[in-house]
Amino acid sequence: MPCVALLETRDVAKEFRGFVAQRGIATIIQVSFARLDIVLVAALACLERNGYQDVTTRELLAEAGLSTGTFYNYFPSKEHLYEALAEEALA
Repeated sequence: MPCVALLETRDVAKEFRGFVAQRGIATIIQVSFARLDIVLVAALACLERNGYQDVTTRELLAEAGLSTGTFYNYFPSKEHLYEALAEEALA
């Protein structure tokens, strides 16, 4: 999964923060949407592999390469994430 591989190293994370700082709020919004996409793609991968009942938030975060705090910035619970996936699938 290319989007996850990008966020795996500390050097990339440092460069990423510098990039955001240089470009201001518009870039921060783009980054926010990119992270949201990472969570959604990771959730789909976990669902395909294990099914709804067997996916844990910890597994999902490991798949996405993101922290618990980042996840909860976007979704208050795993159930809210799956609601968002369902809405996107129906759109």
